[in-house]
Amino acid sequence: MATEYASGAARWPRANEIEWLTPEQLCREGFRRSRVVMINEAQSDGRRCVRNRRIGRRLLPVAWAGGARLLAMEALGPPGGEPPAPEVLAQPDMAQLLAAARELGFRLAGYDADRKAIPINLRTRTRSPQFSNWRDGVQADHLAALMKELRPDERMLVWATNLHHSKVRYMAYQPTGWRFRNLTGVDPFVVDQTVTVTYVPRRATNPVLSWAQAEVRRRDGDAGYIWREGLPRLSAGSDAWLLSLDNRLE
Repeated sequence: MATEYASGAARWPRANEIEWLTPEQLCREGFRRSRVVMINEAQSDGRRCVRNRRIGRRLLPVAWAGGARLLAMEALGPPGGEPPAPEVLAQPDMAQLLAAARELGFRLAGYDADRKAIPINLRTRTRSPQFSNWRDGVQADHLAALMKELRPDERMLVWATNLHHSKVRYMAYQPTGWRFRNLTGVDPFVVDQTVTVTYVPRRATNPVLSWAQAEVRRRDGDAGYIWREGLPRLSAGSDAWLLSLDNRLE
């Protein structure tokens, strides 16, 4: 994540040198660059970051204005199937996000793998790279099929979990975003809004947040940027990052 070298030492640019954007500006630019924008929410052991979904409600009108007519959501389960965790859809913040999408006129579709179709050899290995790759491969297939249903002037907003939407392979993992791009030839615009989320309680401040905190605070607690040469990549396989002062999992 180093951006330049001086006297052999790597350093990040100062946060006030970054062109910070609002969540809405990130989404608008994303749909200017691609027919598909992928954004994520943080989840861990049944907990989620409510702020991620609050941001999602803000982005829906921007996505609609940019031509998005389909909201593909991992939590809805497989296309036409049952959601794997109905209690997640009943959470107030998720219910509000889905209601806002319906009110705008979005078509909603799931794209996750059907848990009833897990290969026998993976049913006891759901935390393995092999299971993740099977699941992400199915997710990418479903998203590619949903893309084919769109008219040429329509676009798609994808709501992913954690870093399934990454566009690069890392170690043994082949994420959904990477597979989708290979399948369709469409380079999605990927936004990671989990880089400052507190997955594990820590005494020290998140180093990314320490770097950007003053600038994020000046922008009402939520701000992001799009990668370009000379800027740090805060997570692999993303085009943009959204930082926040509200980083709780609950």
